[in-house]
Amino acid sequence: LSLAYDPDTGRLDGTAEITARATQDLSAFNLDLSGLTVGGASVDGVPAAYNRAGGELTLRPREEIRKGAEFRATVTYAGVPEPLVDADGSEEGWLRDDDDGGVVAVGEPAGSTTWFPGNHHPSDKAAYDIALTVPAGTDAFANGAGTERRTEEDGRVTTVWHTSEPMASYLATVAIGRYETGTATALGTVPVLTAAEPEVAAESAALRAEIPAVLARQVRRFGPYPFSAAGAVVTEDGTLGYALETQTRPVFPASSFDRTTLVHELAHQWFGN
Repeated sequence: LSLAYDPDTGRLDGTAEITARATQDLSAFNLDLSGLTVGGASVDGVPAAYNRAGGELTLRPREEIRKGAEFRATVTYAGVPEPLVDADGSEEGWLRDDDDGGVVAVGEPAGSTTWFPGNHHPSDKAAYDIALTVPAGTDAFANGAGTERRTEEDGRVTTVWHTSEPMASYLATVAIGRYETGTATALGTVPVLTAAEPEVAAESAALRAEIPAVLARQVRRFGPYPFSAAGAVVTEDGTLGYALETQTRPVFPASSFDRTTLVHELAHQWFGN
């Protein structure tokens, strides 16, 4: 995923490149996407026809994809993402802070469809590279480990995040805004990155620092830690209404960032929800 976000306007410009293998002959295939405007689609670099119906985006490659073939589908899209509202009134998806334009993305169960196209079924996991381009002075985090940081010609900053372990799409996350960070190492080799909005950084610092010790206790109970990175994101109350076990980097509103909830969400790194 290559995502450029403007906090002032709320506009997201995205390109999703999906590498997949066909389990049957395909003259067309569907991806899930809520809202946003699709600007184009291709399969293996060749423009593909597409249409939308509800939350389904159907791509029709110029040539049929044979069973067993690996292919790459690319979709460009843009717009101001709108969250999904669950039956209990809670919101999921691309959650924007109206005050400063910051964003936290939470996906359970279908919120990830609001910010990128994909096969949004929890059984269809994938490795992810997420590149986030934002104005200078704005922080941007996603799942996994940061692998690159560069300044673009226009002054914006791009940070690239990589998770090699398969991940269900609802566990993908993005946090964009102003954050204070903490780093540590867990289990000898696992980098731990935590990020907290400045208003809640001091009050959350001590508990964030306990993550390596919590993981060490959980390893003794659950077995080897399944990922190559760990951490947490803590936000002010308001934009985010609940904690979620987003892979390698669970997210918490400040009022839910207590030891019990932290242990719970970290345990989900072994056991899905």
